[in-house]
Amino acid sequence: MKKVTVKYIYGGKIDERDSEVGILLGNKVLVTGGGEIGLYDVTLTEDEGVVIIDLDNNAVQHLHKQPDMLINLLSAV
Repeated sequence: MKKVTVKYIYGGKIDERDSEVGILLGNKVLVTGGGEIGLYDVTLTEDEGVVIIDLDNNAVQHLHKQPDMLINLLSAV
């Protein structure tokens, strides 16, 4: 687990104002934006500690489909 800055691509753009803190769990990130907990696939960047969630292409909110995925990821750490 590692604390990271999460940036979002939406409409082909990144708006720095939407960036938030998340916890990197392998190739997924746990975020709490908008008052909800989300677990998303991420793209790593060249900037240490910065990841991207691409809402235009692959923004699967894993906890909606597999709520036990978070427990499985945390138990593996």
